[in-house]
Amino acid sequence: MCGLLGILGIEGISRSTFENSLRLLDHRGPDDTGLYEIRSNTAGWFGHTRLSIQDLSPAGHQPMVLENRWVIVFNGEIYNFRELGAELAELGVRFKSSSDTEVILHAYKTWGPGALERFNGMFSLAIFDLHEEQLFLARDRIGIKPLYYWHENSFFVFSSELKAICALPAFPKRISSEGFVQYLQWQFVPAPGTIFENTFKLPQGHYAILKANQLEVQQWWSPYQAYTQPKQNSSYEELLHEGEALLKSSIQYRMIADVPVGCFLSGGIDSTLVAATMSEIASRPIKTFSIGMQDKELNEAEYAKDIASYLGTDHHEHYIETQELTGLIPQLSQFWDEPFSDSSAIPTMLVSKLARSEVTVALSGDGGDELFCGYYRYRWMEQLNVIGRLPILRGVFSKIFSSQVFEVLGIGPHRRLKKVGAALSWERIEDQYRSLSNIWYKGQLESLLSSFKPVSNPCREVFQQSGSLVEKLMLADLVYYLVEDILVKVDRASMSTSLEARVPLLDHRFVEFALKVPMKFKRSGSGTKVLLREILSKKVPQNLWDRPKAGFEIPIKNWLMNELYDWMMDLFSKNSCEKHGLFEYAQVHRLIEEHKLGKYDYGYQLWTLAMFQDWYLRYFH
Repeated sequence: MCGLLGILGIEGISRSTFENSLRLLDHRGPDDTGLYEIRSNTAGWFGHTRLSIQDLSPAGHQPMVLENRWVIVFNGEIYNFRELGAELAELGVRFKSSSDTEVILHAYKTWGPGALERFNGMFSLAIFDLHEEQLFLARDRIGIKPLYYWHENSFFVFSSELKAICALPAFPKRISSEGFVQYLQWQFVPAPGTIFENTFKLPQGHYAILKANQLEVQQWWSPYQAYTQPKQNSSYEELLHEGEALLKSSIQYRMIADVPVGCFLSGGIDSTLVAATMSEIASRPIKTFSIGMQDKELNEAEYAKDIASYLGTDHHEHYIETQELTGLIPQLSQFWDEPFSDSSAIPTMLVSKLARSEVTVALSGDGGDELFCGYYRYRWMEQLNVIGRLPILRGVFSKIFSSQVFEVLGIGPHRRLKKVGAALSWERIEDQYRSLSNIWYKGQLESLLSSFKPVSNPCREVFQQSGSLVEKLMLADLVYYLVEDILVKVDRASMSTSLEARVPLLDHRFVEFALKVPMKFKRSGSGTKVLLREILSKKVPQNLWDRPKAGFEIPIKNWLMNELYDWMMDLFSKNSCEKHGLFEYAQVHRLIEEHKLGKYDYGYQLWTLAMFQDWYLRYFH
């Protein structure tokens, strides 16, 4: 994996200033650093930090220049680069390296933006045409690799991470009011926005062209294209065969590297399926990595160890202590750059660190839940939808599950029931979905913030599609939750240790296949992931992996009452809160007090506020 940074239109920026920003991306690419000064009428710099995966020789150095015209910086992998290289060779292309970067350059020269449709991979890239003075940016179909940009006046800056942009002296760190509210509602800021004004994420499956300071953004791939196609009418056996073949091909591609490759293994269906398939392909035992928790209710390491033993992998596990986990918290805002409050980022960083001690590349099982109906909340939403069809019944249930009723009864409210009550207070499905994805109860944000301005729901387009409710929910998770939460978490956590994480279940061929699989082959009765379970059952005995779904969770509620209480109080001192004036100081401390006394579980709410506060104090110190 690599880090990208490019600047255009900022006259007179010094090499040292640019290098200082680029250096902040060293964790993404510790093996090599490269700079290229653009000296056309559009002055600027291209910079690259390299994690060497393919062609470890200097021939793979970036920025790479073709024919003194096209300059590229590239982050990610194009897995089918050898096939594309052979196709280009038949057209007369002669290569100087065995890198996928050079294949991209020649493909762009030959096919222009249409080359993107030929790539199988995860990537963010930038190509500058010195003759046309035109910048081309692109991001992969699923959005596995990040790409940020800042466009203001004649300035244009792009980077793999926001920290490199923020470090530029010319960057005005102005918080976006919309981005701030979106973060509180979703626990991340969905694309194309960011937490800063005039700063954006290039959305998944999009490219952008900048010429004469005019930016045009185009979508080149959309999950809706496959989603809206008729469902496959093949037999179950035919779909099973096709799915297994695609999965094997995807994993074979992601095992291609000139460095050691391993696999995260949680013991769940998805990671076990990846590890089992890798074991079938590999000529020697693969390396697998698991994190164990001292809390038995949160620990899956024992299951992973049993599976590793059955598969005969070279297994590595690490049991973590509370002190080790809490010690990582001050580093979160350093690597995430934006406020981000998925607490499972912490164990993800630790398993990445464990893997990096043995390998440079690790495969992950992410994507199976969104593609094959793996989340319990899909059933909750179905039940809500039944209740919601009758306004009177919806109102009754909403009041029963509201916090006020629990307060009258003197009962500590169950977080899940309160979320159900909050969701029922909305009429539209997309708002119910946002409410269930939300950690706040209705009216809570309005009382907490000094100034609250409602923002639009980005999921509206998803729920305007045809199909069943569950299909739309899965699509919403694929487009928003997976891209903006899960993939961000995996990218930043793995890159924090200079580890490349690859996601075989998100090969676009497998994604497009899954979107056309009928629901009856994804969910049956109370069973989820029907097709994946069937494939896995042929590789690993069912008793080793068939159990209730568990998340990569940490005990936030208890931590904020004990080990992290002093840390939280320091973050929310009166002076710290007054630095931005975004929170009502008294309301925040009411939440803290009631949580500390055990009256209510406000763990997720306080964690979300704390992650914003920690980020703010780092970037606005």
